[in-house]
Amino acid sequence: MVKAPTIKDIAREAGVSHGTVSNVLNGKGNVSVEKIHLVEHAAARLGYRINAKAQLLRKGTGHTLSLIIPSTLFPQYADLYESLQQEAKGYGLTVQVYSTNSLQEEEEEAIDLAMRSRTAAIVAVIGLEPGNSRLQMAAKQIPIVLVDNHLSACEKVFPAGFDWGQAGREIALTLSRCKTIGLFTGSQKATHMWDFCTGFLGAFPGKVHHVESTDQLIQVQAFSLFEGDFDLDCIVCTDSYRSQAVLQAASFSHRDPCPEVVSVVSHRAMGRSGS
Repeated sequence: MVKAPTIKDIAREAGVSHGTVSNVLNGKGNVSVEKIHLVEHAAARLGYRINAKAQLLRKGTGHTLSLIIPSTLFPQYADLYESLQQEAKGYGLTVQVYSTNSLQEEEEEAIDLAMRSRTAAIVAVIGLEPGNSRLQMAAKQIPIVLVDNHLSACEKVFPAGFDWGQAGREIALTLSRCKTIGLFTGSQKATHMWDFCTGFLGAFPGKVHHVESTDQLIQVQAFSLFEGDFDLDCIVCTDSYRSQAVLQAASFSHRDPCPEVVSVVSHRAMGRSGS
């Protein structure tokens, strides 16, 4: 019979202290997103499954702020976490992170877990429909802020984020000198992506080679921008992770030099500018 990994085993694998592992597994303390990532991956490699219900029984009541995001792997969500954590400290709150992989069932489960932990509020990057029962029930009890998703906003659910449609239009007009542009975005099923693409495509006068990708396929889909017989004058990305993937893909392609790469501002910059 294989012995279950211990906190000591996970700490050794992740290269962090026992206390850090304990804080991550139990949702306690202010731990950086980098260390959360290290611990989660070390735990996964060792076959350790985090018991979410056990975490909830050990947590305090009303002193946590729940952040629901697709993943801690992507810079835009890591930036959001770091900014939120800094703000939460001023209110005596700690931030508990739930990763969903952009799956509806995991988004609903994250809301359930956050509510059972008696969280003070929820900040979420999710794509649930406005009539979703989990979302509506939670909103009756605590404040919920949805980042970049205005269609999910219902009574007592507040949308947050800048005007992605305007961002798309302004970037398109700034690059109107270009003849052919690559556009690398997330799925337009997300309302902010649909707004951005509508704004950009409606304002750009030239040709656009548009590649959509889920967060999980960014590294693979970036290569699609360099396939074909066209030359791109510029590549517009909707976040820094996509722009990094484009630069990496360009280094393996036969296109030299790499087109100019433009990226939309991250959530960290949004938080610092006060928007």
